[in-house]
Amino acid sequence: MKRTKLHSAKYREWIAGYLFAAPAVIIFLIFTLVPMLGTIYFSLTNYNFFDKAEYVGFRNFIKVFRDKELLAAIGHTVFFGAVAISAAIIIGILLAILMNRKINPKLSWFYRLCFFLPYVVAYAYVSLIWSQFYATDTGIFNYYLGKWGLAKIGWLTDPKIAMIAIIIMDVWKSVGFFMIIFLAGLQNIPSMYYECASLDGADTVQKFFKITLPLLTPTIFFVLILTSISALQIFEPIQILTKGGPMNSTRSIVMYIYQKAFGSYNLGYASSISLLLFIAVVCFTFLQFSLSRKWVNYD
Repeated sequence: MKRTKLHSAKYREWIAGYLFAAPAVIIFLIFTLVPMLGTIYFSLTNYNFFDKAEYVGFRNFIKVFRDKELLAAIGHTVFFGAVAISAAIIIGILLAILMNRKINPKLSWFYRLCFFLPYVVAYAYVSLIWSQFYATDTGIFNYYLGKWGLAKIGWLTDPKIAMIAIIIMDVWKSVGFFMIIFLAGLQNIPSMYYECASLDGADTVQKFFKITLPLLTPTIFFVLILTSISALQIFEPIQILTKGGPMNSTRSIVMYIYQKAFGSYNLGYASSISLLLFIAVVCFTFLQFSLSRKWVNYD
């Protein structure tokens, strides 16, 4: 009887465990595994949504390396990621250092809220608001430029300026998140290091480069991994603000995939680019982890 009851209890626990895990497994299968398998299948075909998929082997992947427009989109994406992430990290560290000083707790909470609030707002809403700021004739930025006697800037219509405008908006949105993460990293640095450095006569700049920055490298590495992956997949602000223009100067990799799949109805080629992008993100992340041993202080 005891063995029967024990077996029954284990069986109920087994059933309960699978029932709790079932929603996550189902979501993973529907929204991750099945689309991934579909991407692999369609990448080997010529499919346009209307006709039957035609198997073409690795022809799509060969075409990728000859596509000059794709190479340009890769360049735009890399430029966006490098500039936006670098600027956000630098500004985030500076803001975190300022916030780490002894100030009124209520004032500190208010500042943190103000800086972090844009990060939790959906990118679509932020892009719509900034599109009004960037408007050539009625935008607030050109309004004040006119007040100062300066010429209007085509923030979203000038090929040389459009990507910079998107970067400025992205930094404004994400810098609050960077600040909070770096602030947590700063508060984990023992104060005795700074006290010892003060006794040795170190000034503020020396403390930053000899203590703060080296001990903050694990936090910088965490932020770098997190944001570089999302930067390679940038889509929403470009779609809303410029749709890849003007003259394709802001077209990212994901934007190019979208245009090929739903603009040219070439799902097979778009799937091959998507698959290569996934492989590139995995390899880039692995490379970052490998190189982190040379500059990240894990002690």
